[in-house]
Amino acid sequence: MLVAVWFWLFAWVMWWVNVALGVQGASPILAIIAILSLPVLLRKRPALSRDVIAFGVFIIWCVASTFWSPGAASGLFVFDPENSNYAISSPGLRIALTSLICAFAYWALHQLSDKQYQHGARAVRIGLGIQVILTALWALTFQLVFQVAGEMTDIPSAFQNMIRVVNISVLMVPLAAISLPVKSVAIKWAAGTAMMLGLATLTSRDGFDAGAALLAIAAVAATVIATAFFGRQIFRLLGLATAVAVMAMPFAVQLLLTAVSHGSNMSSQSRLDSWSYVLEKIKERPITGWGVEASKTWDETIRIIGANGMEVDYRIVPGHPHNGALQIWAETGLIGALLISAFALLLGDRLARTSSPSKQIMAAGAALWGGGLVYSAISYSVWNDAYWATFLFLGTGIYALSRTLPKTPEATA
Repeated sequence: MLVAVWFWLFAWVMWWVNVALGVQGASPILAIIAILSLPVLLRKRPALSRDVIAFGVFIIWCVASTFWSPGAASGLFVFDPENSNYAISSPGLRIALTSLICAFAYWALHQLSDKQYQHGARAVRIGLGIQVILTALWALTFQLVFQVAGEMTDIPSAFQNMIRVVNISVLMVPLAAISLPVKSVAIKWAAGTAMMLGLATLTSRDGFDAGAALLAIAAVAATVIATAFFGRQIFRLLGLATAVAVMAMPFAVQLLLTAVSHGSNMSSQSRLDSWSYVLEKIKERPITGWGVEASKTWDETIRIIGANGMEVDYRIVPGHPHNGALQIWAETGLIGALLISAFALLLGDRLARTSSPSKQIMAAGAALWGGGLVYSAISYSVWNDAYWATFLFLGTGIYALSRTLPKTPEATA
């Protein structure tokens, strides 16, 4: 376990590198921690709370949906020694194993000593401190950074990765703020506000389509403020909001499409077209859905006018619906929607009972959830393991700080 701890500390110190790569390395980091943490099972077993059981049932349903998904290869595994081809062909099983590995790593990092958490808090401060400095320099020298990124890869890819960096940075701001080595809570939140304003400035650059980041900034700010009033109950409210959003999303999107016929730009129009198409798919199989990753096979296109003024064929559903709740409905049906809603309610209830009494810690954790709701609604695929692994990894930083904050009134203000 000691090796796992040191790797975790190293990963936090070097977290800025992972962020620069669009956090694509988050799930491998947790996988390595999980492997190195296996010895902890010799002395302790994970306790299965009700929310964990609900999530486990949801994952089992995802694996089952693989058998009727057009996006899944036949069988669960590929074992072909002749061609040296060994792989997990079932997307549901792949998601299940990834979830199990990442969850175990997260649990294992909750079994450390206070001294190890002190080291962890220092590593969090170093890693996030470097990220804050780099982001500030990026904001001040945007054109130069963009030029260098454009030389290393194509322009669209450079912009896409920059958007990912901003998206994840928004989620990191509350943790970065409470990790500042000062006692004044006012100074911490003032610094967090300044960081958010800096990120908002980045999203205003020409051609930088980061509307999701702006909405996430608003959601994070609203969640932090709400935590000051509701305390631990904020988690029950977030669980309820998540469950309601998942269950009501098809009906809400139908109302949106009725009220709004055209998007304000190409990005918003593409989402409206995608959601309209996915709604029809949901109506065809409302109970069981089409199966995990079925939306990858929906390759119908429409003719649009591209940025260069030329007509191009554009996929109506570009890989996934860009709406997590709709994706759950489309691929796992009403059954999947009910299971994930139950998980959200149970998770919110458990966090309301067991979270740290520190309002700083509560605010950082709740902000992570609130910002994640926005990104899940308009940006990331439900099955994006790097995205969810990032939440777990940031969660380990929040937990480390919760174990090191001084037990004084200032720590809970």
